[in-house]
Amino acid sequence: MPGTHLTGDTYTDPAADILMHLTALWTVGKTTIPGHVDELADALGAIIDALDAVELNWAGDSQKEAVDVNNRWKTAVTSLFGTKKNPGQGVISRIAGGLQGAALNLSTTESSVVDLWQTYISKLEDMLAGRPPGDAPGGDGEQSVPISEV
Repeated sequence: MPGTHLTGDTYTDPAADILMHLTALWTVGKTTIPGHVDELADALGAIIDALDAVELNWAGDSQKEAVDVNNRWKTAVTSLFGTKKNPGQGVISRIAGGLQGAALNLSTTESSVVDLWQTYISKLEDMLAGRPPGDAPGGDGEQSVPISEV
């Protein structure tokens, strides 16, 4: 693809405005997001504790409403961030895991594609030099049946 470059673990395509640094993507998923999730979980835990304390001051229907609001708040926070004991149950932790997986998959795919093209080029160079690809150093010695006209 013209203008597309793979340098180390960075993929750029100026025509599509894509710039992806695979190590940075993996790091965001592995440490950055989980670190911020832990900070947020601590802060939100303090808020939940404060709301639980306020519940005690309500009476009657107001108390029921306060309990309902606090329960919905806890459910929302837990769904987003998980719990201190199980942060993996939160959506944000799952997104972070998805970023890690995407970075690893993309890196593996890019490496495999580069290896395939390097093998192809090497065998093509051997053929252009008059050597069958199977006889080249490091080859497996197997050759395809020659193409012949019918």
